[in-house]
Amino acid sequence: MKVVLTLLSPPPSLNNAFKNVRGKGRVKTAEYKAWRKDAAWQLHLQKPPRFTGQVSVTILVPKSTRSDLDNLNKGILDALQDVGVVANDRQFDPISIGRADVELTTITIEPRVTP
Repeated sequence: MKVVLTLLSPPPSLNNAFKNVRGKGRVKTAEYKAWRKDAAWQLHLQKPPRFTGQVSVTILVPKSTRSDLDNLNKGILDALQDVGVVANDRQFDPISIGRADVELTTITIEPRVTP
């Protein structure tokens, strides 16, 4: 079963998602926490199924997105885990991310077919 989900915006770049705090180490920034909460709500409203095995994921962000692509996938995969699409984001394999003519961040998830 192929599932297509959307998010209104991509996550903040990893450069803006975490900060160093004395005595605590790396912590999520307020901006990243707010995005994760909002993304979880948006995904929850779309009622995604739960996958138990390995799945492939393709993420397409609008061409106008300025962030480095490799800085975007962690937030999106973590948000999918937050809402229970997978129990652990290690289930995502392979992962593909790119820019496309899309208005919203679009996530396609499919069970991984193994020979």
